[in-house]
Amino acid sequence: MKTILIIGVYILCILKQDEQPTPMSNKQKYEKQLEGNWDLTPKTQMIATKLIFHKNELVVDNRIDTIYRFSYIVNKDILLLRTSKSTLFKYKIRKLTADTLIFEKFLHSKHPSLYTRVKK
Repeated sequence: MKTILIIGVYILCILKQDEQPTPMSNKQKYEKQLEGNWDLTPKTQMIATKLIFHKNELVVDNRIDTIYRFSYIVNKDILLLRTSKSTLFKYKIRKLTADTLIFEKFLHSKHPSLYTRVKK
């Protein structure tokens, strides 16, 4: 009888563990943090002055005449962008907080690019 009780408790513990939510991966955390609108600060370049991250798409707007669209994923601290023609670009994320996004280099910039989140 004791053995059946011990086995029953063991099975309940295993089932309870399966109900626990799995923690978010770093990829999911980065992607969730990226979602939203970002402005280049200071506006020292003409390309990529505004970034709009949707769930699976990045819209890059230079606020003059060009809008770029990319699909994206995050792998560790690397933003991978893919064009509609399957060209792949990689950009290192130096820092990502709730209000700040810094790339080592981004698109045509040879210097770190600092973006701040746009509050709605």
